[in-house]
Amino acid sequence: MDIEFAVLCDAASIREGILNVLGAPITRVYRPELPAALGVSLAALFVFEAEDHGQMREFEIKVSNASGVIQKGVGVVAVGPRPDKAETGEDRIFSPFVASFYGQPTSNWGEHTFSVSVDGGEHSKETKLWVLPVEELSLPGGIQLTPEK
Repeated sequence: MDIEFAVLCDAASIREGILNVLGAPITRVYRPELPAALGVSLAALFVFEAEDHGQMREFEIKVSNASGVIQKGVGVVAVGPRPDKAETGEDRIFSPFVASFYGQPTSNWGEHTFSVSVDGGEHSKETKLWVLPVEELSLPGGIQLTPEK
Protein backbone atom coordinates (compact mmCIF):
# COMPACT_ATOMS: atom_id res chain seq x y z
CA MET A 1 0.00 0.00 0.00
CA ASP A 2 1.18 3.50 -0.75
CA ILE A 3 -0.11 7.03 -1.16
CA GLU A 4 0.86 8.01 -4.71
CA PHE A 5 0.26 11.72 -4.12
CA ALA A 6 -1.61 14.28 -2.05
CA VAL A 7 -2.08 17.69 -3.67
CA LEU A 8 -3.98 20.87 -2.83
CA CYS A 9 -6.26 22.14 -5.58
CA ASP A 10 -9.18 24.45 -6.41
CA ALA A 11 -11.58 21.52 -6.70
CA ALA A 12 -11.62 17.76 -7.21
CA SER A 13 -14.20 15.07 -7.82
CA ILE A 14 -14.35 11.32 -8.28
CA ARG A 15 -16.45 9.73 -11.01
CA GLU A 16 -16.40 5.98 -11.70
CA GLY A 17 -13.08 5.66 -9.87
CA ILE A 18 -11.46 8.48 -11.86
CA LEU A 19 -9.98 11.42 -9.96
CA ASN A 20 -10.62 14.80 -11.63
CA VAL A 21 -8.46 17.64 -10.31
CA LEU A 22 -8.83 21.34 -11.15
CA GLY A 23 -6.18 23.97 -10.49
CA ALA A 24 -3.33 22.05 -8.87
CA PRO A 25 -0.97 22.28 -7.17
CA ILE A 26 -1.85 25.17 -4.88
CA THR A 27 0.97 26.18 -2.57
CA ARG A 28 -0.10 29.74 -1.64
CA VAL A 29 -3.33 31.57 -0.97
CA TYR A 30 -3.63 35.33 -0.41
CA ARG A 31 -6.17 36.74 2.01
CA PRO A 32 -6.94 40.39 2.90
CA GLU A 33 -7.37 39.64 6.62
CA LEU A 34 -7.67 36.89 9.20
CA PRO A 35 -9.53 34.81 10.13
CA ALA A 36 -10.07 33.61 6.56
CA ALA A 37 -11.23 30.45 4.85
CA LEU A 38 -8.48 28.22 3.45
CA GLY A 39 -10.48 27.76 0.24
CA VAL A 40 -8.77 24.60 -1.04
CA SER A 41 -9.45 20.90 -1.56
CA LEU A 42 -7.10 17.98 -1.00
CA ALA A 43 -6.90 15.30 -3.69
CA ALA A 44 -5.06 12.08 -2.93
CA LEU A 45 -4.53 8.75 -4.61
CA PHE A 46 -4.16 5.60 -2.52
CA VAL A 47 -2.53 2.60 -4.22
CA PHE A 48 -3.26 -0.88 -2.91
CA GLU A 49 -1.98 -4.29 -3.93
CA ALA A 50 -4.47 -6.69 -5.56
CA GLU A 51 -4.44 -8.92 -2.46
CA ASP A 52 -5.79 -5.98 -0.43
CA HIS A 53 -9.14 -6.27 -2.24
CA GLY A 54 -12.12 -6.20 0.08
CA GLN A 55 -10.23 -4.83 3.05
CA MET A 56 -11.29 -1.76 4.97
CA ARG A 57 -8.35 0.57 5.65
CA GLU A 58 -8.42 3.43 8.15
CA PHE A 59 -7.12 6.85 7.16
CA GLU A 60 -6.65 10.20 8.88
CA ILE A 61 -6.44 13.73 7.52
CA LYS A 62 -5.00 16.55 9.59
CA VAL A 63 -4.53 20.27 8.96
CA SER A 64 -2.14 22.11 11.26
CA ASN A 65 -0.33 25.42 11.54
CA ALA A 66 1.93 27.13 14.10
CA SER A 67 -0.94 27.13 16.62
CA GLY A 68 -1.49 23.37 16.35
CA VAL A 69 -4.13 21.16 14.73
CA ILE A 70 -6.98 23.18 13.22
CA GLN A 71 -8.92 20.26 11.73
CA LYS A 72 -8.69 16.49 11.95
CA GLY A 73 -10.82 13.76 10.45
CA VAL A 74 -10.77 9.98 10.29
CA GLY A 75 -12.48 7.58 7.92
CA VAL A 76 -12.39 4.22 6.25
CA VAL A 77 -11.68 3.39 2.61
CA ALA A 78 -12.89 0.13 1.06
CA VAL A 79 -10.41 -1.45 -1.34
CA GLY A 80 -11.86 -2.53 -4.72
CA PRO A 81 -12.47 -3.54 -7.53
CA ARG A 82 -13.19 -7.23 -7.25
CA PRO A 83 -10.19 -9.34 -8.34
CA ASP A 84 -12.33 -11.23 -10.90
CA LYS A 85 -13.06 -7.88 -12.58
CA ALA A 86 -9.39 -6.88 -12.84
CA GLU A 87 -7.67 -6.69 -16.20
CA THR A 88 -4.99 -9.28 -16.99
CA GLY A 89 -1.78 -8.25 -15.25
CA GLU A 90 -3.50 -5.59 -13.16
CA ASP A 91 -1.79 -5.93 -9.81
CA ARG A 92 -2.54 -2.54 -8.22
CA ILE A 93 -5.80 -0.95 -7.16
CA PHE A 94 -6.02 2.84 -7.32
CA SER A 95 -8.41 4.46 -4.86
CA PRO A 96 -8.86 8.25 -5.21
CA PHE A 97 -9.84 10.46 -2.31
CA VAL A 98 -11.05 14.09 -2.04
CA ALA A 99 -11.57 16.32 1.01
CA SER A 100 -12.76 19.93 0.90
CA PHE A 101 -11.35 22.64 3.16
CA TYR A 102 -13.15 25.53 1.46
CA GLY A 103 -14.87 26.74 4.60
CA GLN A 104 -12.15 25.78 7.06
CA PRO A 105 -11.00 29.00 8.74
CA THR A 106 -7.49 29.82 9.80
CA SER A 107 -6.33 32.55 12.16
CA ASN A 108 -2.63 32.21 11.27
CA TRP A 109 -0.49 33.60 8.49
CA GLY A 110 2.23 31.38 7.14
CA GLU A 111 2.75 27.66 6.77
CA HIS A 112 -0.11 25.17 7.03
CA THR A 113 0.50 21.42 6.75
CA PHE A 114 -2.05 19.02 5.28
CA SER A 115 -1.26 15.39 6.06
CA VAL A 116 -3.04 12.23 5.05
CA SER A 117 -2.10 8.87 6.53
CA VAL A 118 -3.33 5.30 6.23
CA ASP A 119 -3.04 2.39 8.66
CA GLY A 120 -2.16 4.47 11.71
CA GLY A 121 0.51 6.52 9.96
CA GLU A 122 2.37 3.59 8.41
CA HIS A 123 1.81 5.27 5.04
CA SER A 124 1.57 9.05 4.83
CA LYS A 125 2.01 12.13 2.64
CA GLU A 126 2.19 15.81 3.53
CA THR A 127 1.70 18.93 1.49
CA LYS A 128 2.20 22.56 2.52
CA LEU A 129 0.12 25.69 1.99
CA TRP A 130 1.23 29.22 2.83
CA VAL A 131 -1.47 31.71 3.80
CA LEU A 132 -0.17 35.17 2.96
CA PRO A 133 -1.54 38.72 3.19
CA VAL A 134 -2.77 40.25 -0.07
CA GLU A 135 -0.06 42.93 0.01
CA GLU A 136 2.54 40.18 -0.60
CA LEU A 137 0.87 39.21 -3.87
CA SER A 138 3.06 39.84 -6.89
CA LEU A 139 2.90 38.58 -10.44
CA PRO A 140 5.75 37.23 -12.58
CA GLY A 141 7.76 40.01 -14.18
CA GLY A 142 7.81 42.16 -11.05
CA ILE A 143 4.25 43.52 -11.32
CA GLN A 144 3.03 44.39 -7.85
CA LEU A 145 -0.68 44.33 -7.06
CA THR A 146 -2.01 46.65 -4.42
CA PRO A 147 -5.40 46.11 -2.80
CA GLU A 148 -8.13 48.68 -3.45
CA LYS A 149 -8.98 50.76 -0.43
